[in-house]
Amino acid sequence: MESDLEEDIELAAITTEGVQTRAEIRDAVVDDYVAELGEGTRFPRAIVYRDEAGVNWLAAGHHRYAAHKRAALPTMACWVRYGSRFQAILGGLEDNNKHKAERLTREDRKHGAELILKEHPEWKNREIGRAAGIDHKTVAAYRASLERAGTIPKQQPLNSPEEVAGAPASSVTVTQEEQEDFLTPAPITKLAEPHTEPQMHTMPSETNVAIETPQQAPEESTIQLLNRALDALGGFNRALNPLKARDNEKFKRLRRAVLYADKTIADWRRAVENEPLAC
Repeated sequence: MESDLEEDIELAAITTEGVQTRAEIRDAVVDDYVAELGEGTRFPRAIVYRDEAGVNWLAAGHHRYAAHKRAALPTMACWVRYGSRFQAILGGLEDNNKHKAERLTREDRKHGAELILKEHPEWKNREIGRAAGIDHKTVAAYRASLERAGTIPKQQPLNSPEEVAGAPASSVTVTQEEQEDFLTPAPITKLAEPHTEPQMHTMPSETNVAIETPQQAPEESTIQLLNRALDALGGFNRALNPLKARDNEKFKRLRRAVLYADKTIADWRRAVENEPLAC
């Protein structure tokens, strides 16, 4: 926390609404903390995220905050980080997963996952699972429940390779489960392109000399077109790298799109690998 600021912040200046990452405040814990505060115990600093408008979002220390409030203390010792409300949620989840004194319940973990799903339903289940400390299959179940309730938008089904190839990028959709491994695609070895032997003709003369005659360029096969698309994606991917320092979030979205296209092309190519190559 070397870059964090140490501040004693007035309780009235700390916002807790919408960033509580546990399912509920446990009164028994608050009572214990109030008693310890009365005995002069110094608690670890809470963590707040201060956004551009100067709002202090409480990320970690909600039980401590409740205890300070119940004990009628005017301020609370905090670490101050600069970030948004959603970053405070992620920071709170990270702190929960490291906190050994007060173990997380199943409801706590469900609440944390649903907070992220409601804020960013486009996030992959594995990303949410890592943040909430649960398995991605459990996240998928929570997602399905929220989708049925209409709380978050339902994800569209995956387009077929043919639809992806012929549609604009903005119309391509993919379910969360099918997105899971897009960031780590298996290395792909290009398939051999078809080889056409040069046609040989003989001269109508006594020497009967064989010569090669140029052939009309054959129509490109599906494999050749897919290989060319992979080359183009590789160049595009390299061109994206300098943008990471400019806007990491937008960079990651573009990166996911490229890797999704890479995987779709690879799947399509595997489907035609054993078919006769058109020349």
